[in-house]
Amino acid sequence: MRTMVACFRCLAAVVLLTSKASAQLGDQCKLKADVVFIVDSSRSIWPPHFEIEKQFLANITTQLNVGPDATHVGVISFSKGARVELYLNNMTDDVAALQEKILNIAFMSGGRTETYLALSMAREELFSPANGARDDVPHIIIIITDGDSSDRKMTKKQADIVRDKGIQVFVVGIGHYLDPEQLMEIATESSETYVHTVDSFTSLESAMPNLIPAACRATTTSPPEKITTPQKETPGPDATDEPMISDETKKVCNSKKADVVFVLDKSSSITSGPFRTQLNFVSDVMTIFNIEKDHTHVSVVTFDYGPKIEFGLTTYYSKSKVRKAILDIEYTAGSTNTFLALELVAKHVLTPEGGAREGVARVVIVVTDGQSSDPGKTKAWADTLKKGGAYVFSIGVGNSTDEEELVSIGSEPARDFVFKVNGYNALNTIQDILAYRACEVPSGDLFARCQQRKNPADVMFVTDFTHAGGRDVTRTTDIIKEVAGGFITPGKVRAGLVSSECPDVTDVGWNQSSTAEEFAAAVTSVGQGDLAEVLSRARQSLTVVSRGARRGVKRLAVVFVHGPISDLKAATREVQRAKSSANRPGVEFIFVGVGEGVQEKQLLQLSAERDPKAVRLLMGNVGKGEVTWQDVLTQVCEALESE
Repeated sequence: MRTMVACFRCLAAVVLLTSKASAQLGDQCKLKADVVFIVDSSRSIWPPHFEIEKQFLANITTQLNVGPDATHVGVISFSKGARVELYLNNMTDDVAALQEKILNIAFMSGGRTETYLALSMAREELFSPANGARDDVPHIIIIITDGDSSDRKMTKKQADIVRDKGIQVFVVGIGHYLDPEQLMEIATESSETYVHTVDSFTSLESAMPNLIPAACRATTTSPPEKITTPQKETPGPDATDEPMISDETKKVCNSKKADVVFVLDKSSSITSGPFRTQLNFVSDVMTIFNIEKDHTHVSVVTFDYGPKIEFGLTTYYSKSKVRKAILDIEYTAGSTNTFLALELVAKHVLTPEGGAREGVARVVIVVTDGQSSDPGKTKAWADTLKKGGAYVFSIGVGNSTDEEELVSIGSEPARDFVFKVNGYNALNTIQDILAYRACEVPSGDLFARCQQRKNPADVMFVTDFTHAGGRDVTRTTDIIKEVAGGFITPGKVRAGLVSSECPDVTDVGWNQSSTAEEFAAAVTSVGQGDLAEVLSRARQSLTVVSRGARRGVKRLAVVFVHGPISDLKAATREVQRAKSSANRPGVEFIFVGVGEGVQEKQLLQLSAERDPKAVRLLMGNVGKGEVTWQDVLTQVCEALESE
């Protein structure tokens, strides 16, 4: 309580200081501009800090000559996803009313720092003539953030596209944990004119004296290229208008071999107009792929009361025919039985009988504007598809979708596979990102081969939870359960677990489970010991027959580390003992680093390998994204395949 009171006292002080700074600057900008603020609302920001951000924005508006015939202001907030808070065409002469709207923006309750989605939304949705963007004034974005983007590559890509459209980008970075290079990659130039940093939220107002003049000077530059937004109705199959897709995405997708299935909502919650918009979106995304008999195949499944295969993977082998078939789909209405559509895809589309091929990527793209009528079955069939080797993208449209359900449908990490937009007209804002992600997924049927392994193997999970927080413990045990479900084969491939100090996890011996379900149920209770001691127990379980080891089978240890290793030398000796050929065969290792305190150098030393390239290593540190169960399962399956 004392901390909360102190924080709100701090907030009050900052609001006062920001107001004074605003008054001292006076009216600085007399020219016209379209200005969009992009405000960070991710999990690293506490609600009182978000209030400071909003007050900072509200005070800036007094310096920008705001009005219907002057500067227009728009606002986007972002965390895990992005949300339009204020469109450019909502402008009036009443600055106080504008400030009130800004101050009433709701906190998004945190999530990942998906800056790239906000940039894409600004470019496609706010800087659109339909939403008030003017083609005869400068276009400016001002981003306020306290953390690195969850996906640096996609953020840089979207920033490049924004700048190519003539939009000038200013960045205000808050705190000491920012990567200056990332800020400079986003901004128009890597100079003090476009990149502004402050030490903390309490000093945010100190950015105003430099930011305001810099933004005002930007209004004296040439306006951006004229933006035209074609009014799409229902184009014919021979229409030639191409979606706005970057050259990089086209390059990645052109050579992609994949089986792609679109699963589309046509329930009663979507009317015929938005349904046609959905079809146009799918038609545009589809044209990015190289649709030929020897490249990408496309299928569409729709659902309401029941599911329907509109056309299968082997029905059409040309873009024009696929596009015509998509645009000819009839609108119906009914319940949102998403699970029936996913079941149909699993049983009748992504199967050899349905035309699915071995050795190519399998992609499922689900678009829905409501909650499934049976979330449990929906998740179960989505899991079936994912464990069968498919990569599932889930797209939620509007405010009636359930974010938790969207995450349960999509593959991991959610930042790459789960999208949410305000409405069907906003689908085009994720078009390029979705296509790029879909074309990035790996090809092959590695997971399927992993589950069908004929030779016996023993896989031991080793967890060092000494430095782990509660979230790390939960996430790691969830990963272990998912990974084990991808390779356990009764009588052939077994899984076990040994754990260090942790209030929630204990060892799981070989005789405690023979199926994935039994193993998942056994991951509970209390464990103990330093890493060296835990590795010793794992070595004995894998190599000593009296401890349950099997002679002559493949032996693999998957080691999760959550922080600095205090007994590194002793732990490394245990790894060396386990690897020894005297064990006939020696144990192979996969190392997984999770959390901010993990040191890659320590894990490489722990591996006891002279060549770092020979180490199977996954790192989930800040700036690299979280390790997913697919990442770990891929390493496990590759290790099991290597004899």
